[in-house]
Parts: sequence; C-alpha cells; structure tokens
Amino acid sequence: MTEGRSNWQEIKAIFFKGLAALIPTALTIYIVIFLFGFVKESVSKPITVFFWVQTAQRWKSVEDHLVSYYKVDPKYFERDLDGSLKYEKQLQEDIGRKVPWWPGFVFVLILIFAFGIFLASFIGRRIWRLGERVITKLPIIKDIYSSAKQVTEFVFGSGKQSRTYSKVVAVEFPKDGMWSVGFQTGWGLKPLKNGNESYISVFIPCSPTPMSGFTVVVPERKVVRLDISFDEAMQFIISCGMVTPRKLMTEEGKKADRMLESSGGIPLLPKEGQLLQSKDEDNKSES
Repeated sequence: MTEGRSNWQEIKAIFFKGLAALIPTALTIYIVIFLFGFVKESVSKPITVFFWVQTAQRWKSVEDHLVSYYKVDPKYFERDLDGSLKYEKQLQEDIGRKVPWWPGFVFVLILIFAFGIFLASFIGRRIWRLGERVITKLPIIKDIYSSAKQVTEFVFGSGKQSRTYSKVVAVEFPKDGMWSVGFQTGWGLKPLKNGNESYISVFIPCSPTPMSGFTVVVPERKVVRLDISFDEAMQFIISCGMVTPRKLMTEEGKKADRMLESSGGIPLLPKEGQLLQSKDEDNKSES
C-alpha cells in the first residue's frame, strides 16, 4: 500500500512539474497568437486592402495584376455609370483573402519610424505642438485627446504624466483590512478634502487583465508606498500575486520560494505552520 502510494505521489509530482513547465509556454504562445491575429486582421489587412482597391481604381495595370497574379475575380471591378465600383465590398473581401497582408504591417512600421524621426527634428516638434494647440481648442475632441495623451504617457513611461504619477502604492480596497496594489494617478478631488488632509487618486488594475480596474480617491495617510517599479507591480498583478518582487517578500514567502526551488519547480503547498516552524529553526541556527 505504501509503495503504491509512493508511486502515485511520484507520478503526480512528475505531472505537476510538466504542467508547471508547459503553462507559461502555452500562455506566451496564446498571447503572441492573439496579438498576431489582432495586428493582422485589424491593422495590416485593412491597410493592404485599402491600398490595392484605391490603386486598382486609378490604374488599369494594377487591376490586371490583381486579376492575373492573385486571381481576384474580374467581375468585382465592374463600375456603375458614375465610375464607382459596383461590388466594392466583395472586392475588398476577395483581396483580403487572396493578397498577402504583411505589406500593410511593414508600411505601418515604416510610417511609425518615419514619424518618430520627424518628431525628433526641430521643425517636426514645432509643427506637432502647433497641431496639438489646434486640437486642444476643439470642443469634445480636446477632452478625448487630452485624456488619451495622459494615459499613453503614463503607460509608455514618457512625459510629465509618467514622471509625476508612476508611484506604486497599496491601498485598503475594497474594504478595510483588504489591500490592493495600484498606481497613483493624481492628487484627489478638491470637494473631498477634509481640512489640510491630502488625498490622492489611485488606479487599481484588475487581475489578470490590468486594462480594466477601479479608480479610488483615498487619504494619503492611508496609502502605503511600495518601493518597486511599474514593471514589477504589473508582474505581481498579472500573475495574481504569484510573482512577488524579491525585496517585498515576507519571510514565509522567501521560505516557500526556497522550498519550490529545492523541489525542482514542483508547486508545493506546505502544511499549516510548516513555514513558521522552518522560520523558527532558521532563527535558532543563526543564533
């Protein structure tokens, strides 16, 4: 009975070891495939299709190339009396199926790089600032643009918004005694101020999808500032707390981490009190 139980424990340990090795790989592949599909279907393919449709309407040689080389149905190039395409939607779908999508992706990369070079120049910066002044005077659009710019600067780590509000904090949310990790995004709201007490705004991302979350305004005295980077905080949030920055680990967490390493990466669940007992033994050995 003991031998059978031992064999079962060994089989289970091997299984969990394989599972622990495969899950990160599978998640990485899934995320890469998802991003690849998004870029392909929502960015590259629409640009490629738009380019071919517009050029084919202007130059007969492009239309002939699409028909002869990519086997696009020539029927879709028929025109109405006003010169517009009769079957433009069908043409777009046919080109999307038969014409490679990657030229649109390459075009976007080149365009972004060229735009970056332009903005790095003196003239580019002046023109961009002038354009921003115009945008920020347009009703409704100025509010959307301003908010989008602040979020972008915060996420990509550029601009005053990121430098000022990149602090990682912990706040009691959603109730007292229950702590959540978030990012300081502002200095609260004036109507909420109580005397000279300072308030701050905190964005608390959801796990494991940090693109959504909660925005709370809390007294600054109730905020615990965490000495970790934005990336370390995001790893903690996305992993649902499994990836904890080393400098913030408790003694129990460090002990569990060592036990995990000594087991060859097999996820162990220590019995209640085992970590505390091991901690006491370490203290005795040190003394």
